[in-house]
Amino acid sequence: MEDITSSSQIHEYSLKGTFLLGFLFCFLSCLAQNQLHTSDKKAIKLYEKSDEQFKVREFEKGIASLKGAIKRDPEFAEAYLKLAGVYNFLRVNDSAFNNYQRYYEVVPKSDIQPRVARGLAARYFRRGKYPQAAEVFNYFLLAQKGKPLATNDSLLLKSINFSLAVTDRPKERIISRLSDSINRYALQYFPVLTIDQQTMVYTKRNGLGIQFDEDIVIAQKMNGSWSAARGIDLAINTEFNEGACSISADGRTLIFTSCEGRRSFGSCDLYYAVRTGDQWSQPKNLGKTVNSPSWDSQPSLSADGKTLYFSSNRPGGRGKRDIWVTREIDGQWSKPSNLGSKVNTPQDETTPYIHVNGESLFFSSEGHVGLGGFDIYVTEREETGWSHPENLGYAINDFEDQSGLFITADGKKAFYTDESGIKSEIYTFPVETDTLISQKTSYLTGVITDSLTKEPIEAKIELYDLETQERLYHTASDPVSGRYFLALNEGGEFGAYVNCQGYLFEDFRFDLQSTSDISPDTIDVALRPLNKGATIVLENVYFNLNSYELLEKSKSELELAFQFLDKNQQIKVEIAGHTDTSGSAEYNLDLSERRAKSVYDYLLAKGISEDQMIYKGYGAEFPISRNNNTVEYSKDRRIEFRILSTLFK
Repeated sequence: MEDITSSSQIHEYSLKGTFLLGFLFCFLSCLAQNQLHTSDKKAIKLYEKSDEQFKVREFEKGIASLKGAIKRDPEFAEAYLKLAGVYNFLRVNDSAFNNYQRYYEVVPKSDIQPRVARGLAARYFRRGKYPQAAEVFNYFLLAQKGKPLATNDSLLLKSINFSLAVTDRPKERIISRLSDSINRYALQYFPVLTIDQQTMVYTKRNGLGIQFDEDIVIAQKMNGSWSAARGIDLAINTEFNEGACSISADGRTLIFTSCEGRRSFGSCDLYYAVRTGDQWSQPKNLGKTVNSPSWDSQPSLSADGKTLYFSSNRPGGRGKRDIWVTREIDGQWSKPSNLGSKVNTPQDETTPYIHVNGESLFFSSEGHVGLGGFDIYVTEREETGWSHPENLGYAINDFEDQSGLFITADGKKAFYTDESGIKSEIYTFPVETDTLISQKTSYLTGVITDSLTKEPIEAKIELYDLETQERLYHTASDPVSGRYFLALNEGGEFGAYVNCQGYLFEDFRFDLQSTSDISPDTIDVALRPLNKGATIVLENVYFNLNSYELLEKSKSELELAFQFLDKNQQIKVEIAGHTDTSGSAEYNLDLSERRAKSVYDYLLAKGISEDQMIYKGYGAEFPISRNNNTVEYSKDRRIEFRILSTLFK
């Protein structure tokens, strides 16, 4: 049904600048030069009269004249085309589309204007009418006579063919709308969850117009259902707009967008707030290194809160809005870098989301092959950058805009924003076996306390890949609750280290190389104060069988031991070597001492004073295994730190 254009709408658009009006008049002049497909003289008079009316901006009268011409001759192709062009100028899109479509229906196909065919094909495509788009675009291709297509034309052709192929199959996923406790506002969008999937944070607007305030809201999972969303905190939400947020895996660091009412460097800037216990800090601007005088928004924070992806239309990009990345190094954010031409196009790329695994990046784009509007894509981190983005297909995307995808850490469930008509709601679907991510992720949680007082401690936690010795993740426990979260990717062997000034550090390891199902785990850590007699097993110091040569994957543990001794020079420790009971007592004693000395020599070479440590081998004298099996025996083969003195000078 054709839109009814009000006088106020026409007046508003008639006040456009000289350039746009000039473009319209050029369009009208081009039409006037073509042969008219009507013999009705009165229709032609009305058609020509509309030109004069449009030139003096009498749009209502000009439209009435064209409608009169069409009434005289319903097959008057050029009248439909001119009317479509005027409606297009006035941004009355449905009316423009209807008249372009009618022009195509009545004009002899040998006379159809190629660029009009191309434009109508694009309009069919944007409405999800893919067969019609293909049919009409073919007339444009015929006119090209084999000449290479322009970039945008090539993209449209590829997108039409892609859409025809994927919509020919049924949708593979069952998509469901979240409950009214989440979709309780006029608009809601950009959902993100904490790693334990118990907290959802998203943006809401109470009305459809820009006059309604945007705020960030939060909902909790209670007995398997979402609680009614509420404003996240008065320190964050104001009378101005706050939204498009991201939260760290542990739910303690929030990055969000604000466009007014705060100290800023551009039209929209990124801000951060930190939660301690149940209290959020006053938000702070990320600074001029990250923010620009342009639009900076839609952040996505890595699990540990140290890498930030966002969308920006700043200079230096590849098109309109691009995806950029910045990293926190020693408390300072680096200058953002553009993700490059594989991800970014001359069109818009928005709503980036980096999965907890740090490898899978989801984003929305209208510049890659898709089904129309903004589609959601995924790209994977590679050694040389990012892989070519993959469209998530008809299961998620269609001709409407899709954006703001979030995949849970375990890769089993997805949440996203669906914009259909004037609605914007949050949906979910099960990912099941055809996972959208390259690596599933689980998490470790627990509480860090003082072993004597049982009080919570704010401790530093680091995770290393033992094979590459790369630090993958670093975070800290909440100083009020002592709670921590640590993300673990499948397919690796990891060493985790917990340390805090005034305490003996703790370590543990995880081997997830062969597991097919990684599940969340809980490890509470009680750190021991630096008292005489306190001991720790260096879980991540490794030797080959019957060897005392340190393996490369011991490096992260040894570096932590070095830092501990370097920061606590009042401490004197014994480095003790132990073996299992296999082999002779003499052999075990010698091997254990040689292994202890290897650790001693490493720390000595790093700069630790020989007065601060001694080494000793105990052989199999102090076994800790309780059962006679291989796994238990492995616990006996160990290196220990034991504090001998805390008053060393």
